[in-house]
Amino acid sequence: MAAGIGVMEDEAYTRANCRTIMDNRAYAAAELTKLGFVMTDSMTNFLFVRHPDVDGGEIYRALKARGILVRHFDGERIAAYNRITVGTKEQMDTLIKTLRIILEERKCTRRITKVSVSRENLANAKMYAEHSVRLRMCTHRS
Repeated sequence: MAAGIGVMEDEAYTRANCRTIMDNRAYAAAELTKLGFVMTDSMTNFLFVRHPDVDGGEIYRALKARGILVRHFDGERIAAYNRITVGTKEQMDTLIKTLRIILEERKCTRRITKVSVSRENLANAKMYAEHSVRLRMCTHRS
C-alpha cells in the first residue's frame, strides 16, 4: 500500500511511466502487425493478439520453450489469442525477434512437409506405375 501511495505522490514519475508504456505498446503493436498479427484495441499495459495462420497455443508453447512468457487462455472464444504484457523496449524487441524466428521456422517446416508429401506422392505414383507395367506384362504373357 505504501508503494501505491508513493507512486500517487510522485505524479511526474507516474506520468513518465505511463508515457513509456504507451510508447512501447504502440511500437510493439506496429511491429506485431508487420508480422501478420491482429489485435484488439488496447489502452492498457497489455496487447491481446492472434495470428491468422498460427494457433494461439502453438505460439504460447514456442515462446515458452524459448524462455518468453505470455498468457494463453483455452476458452473457446479466446483460444486463438495471447495476452502480451507491455515491457521495456528491449523486452518488446526480444519478443518480436523471437516471434519472427518462430514464424519463419514454421513457414520452413510447412514447406518441408509439403515437399515430403509431394515426394511421397511421387514415390506412390512411381510404385503404381511400376505395378501397372508388371500387370500389363503378366497379362500379355498369357
